[in-house]
Amino acid sequence: MANLQLYYTYKLVNRLLTRATKQELGSGISIRLNPMKFILNRTHYSYWIEGVEQVSVLVKHPVPLNKLKIIEVSLLSNINMILKCVDLDNYKEVKKIDVVVN
Repeated sequence: MANLQLYYTYKLVNRLLTRATKQELGSGISIRLNPMKFILNRTHYSYWIEGVEQVSVLVKHPVPLNKLKIIEVSLLSNINMILKCVDLDNYKEVKKIDVVVN
């Protein structure tokens, strides 16, 4: 039953993160939080690096590196804020975001 709740938490966080990103950065960027990394970070597997989430970013046009840095900082602050609101009992701070650009 806990796995089902964790899956629902992932879906909610992913949806809120997508909306926040579109609102801040525009509709030319779409993102997706990696579900395996998200769930493994919350099920206490010791071989997984804690505090690092992986996000796939799909951009429709070329972007400079400074824009990618702005996207990374925005994602980091948004995901921590969303996790505090959605899952405060099991909250673990995300210290770094691995951005995979497609």
